[in-house]
Amino acid sequence: MLNQKDFEILYPYLKNIVNIEIKEYPNKTKEAVLEYSNGEKYIKCLNNNKKPVKAGFSSIIEHFTRGDYGNSSYRGNCSGLLIKDLYQYFGPQKVLDPMCGSNTSGEVAKDLGINQISLDLNPKFGGFNILKDAFDQSFDLIFCHFPYFVFKGSKMPVYSGVMWGNPNPYDLSRINDEYKFTTAINLAQAKMYQALRKGGRMIMLIGDSRFRGRYYSMFKSMNFYGDIENILIKRQYNCVSNNIAYSNKFLPIEHEYVVVLRKNDEYIVHCIHVTTQIKNIMECKGITWRSLIQSILEHFGGKASRGQIYGELKNHPKAKNNNFLKEKIRQVTNNYKDFIVNNSVVSLVALN
Repeated sequence: MLNQKDFEILYPYLKNIVNIEIKEYPNKTKEAVLEYSNGEKYIKCLNNNKKPVKAGFSSIIEHFTRGDYGNSSYRGNCSGLLIKDLYQYFGPQKVLDPMCGSNTSGEVAKDLGINQISLDLNPKFGGFNILKDAFDQSFDLIFCHFPYFVFKGSKMPVYSGVMWGNPNPYDLSRINDEYKFTTAINLAQAKMYQALRKGGRMIMLIGDSRFRGRYYSMFKSMNFYGDIENILIKRQYNCVSNNIAYSNKFLPIEHEYVVVLRKNDEYIVHCIHVTTQIKNIMECKGITWRSLIQSILEHFGGKASRGQIYGELKNHPKAKNNNFLKEKIRQVTNNYKDFIVNNSVVSLVALN
């Protein structure tokens, strides 16, 4: 917290300030991170009278203010100050944003004097369909802010037919099937990678979605093409969810990922392909006997006879070559602390 002495030290630097974050360290050093209306951040040590120093770029990115870039009413767009940080740090010569939305990135590029091509499915930006159309040139940096996956019935932002024009089946925000959505973003990413020059970077801003107990993690579900150079965490402010009072144990999503992939070779592509599998432990050889019996008891509501356990286990792969299955059940249920046995009825111990 700020005390009177801290405030007196900071007072000369408070003009145009929008946010102050105080950091205290075990060695009793105390710092103030000062964010100004133009998005710049400075760090002022409160233990001395030295002038603030400009904050460096790190793996945690947050801007309390949006800055003067983009249209704040265009749902789902990000602060232009984030894009400005990225463009200034990587210093590209020619940039592509194939899903430019309200063209926040284009405004940043113009301000920095960077050549950028801004495309979008929106006819205002050429009606470019990344799932069908081909790029006609190459770039040393591609920035892409993918739309969120929109669960049916949720209030996540939908673009075609809402933010602009008529509904378009190639609008990613209208793909409500998780598998089809993931397939589409993987295709889009692969096509972007092909448009990179050797040594170029693809920067993707991606966020997760949640609705009525279901969670879709784009970061966990999508493939990666190229060498991972950085993964940054962007903290979100002024989200729609910030204004909702939740009655149950609910953690609002207040972060996004910034994934930086680099094209290091003209021929060889480093690919991380994600597959999703659903497995039944009743078919798995590698599971332990204790875990198997625990799962069987949970299946029966926490309690079952040894006969019921035997009935569930007798066709399991672990039991096929075991001629002493009943003895094994007796051994496991007697020897592990998870189980209580009373007259051949096995119960799970309460967690306390």
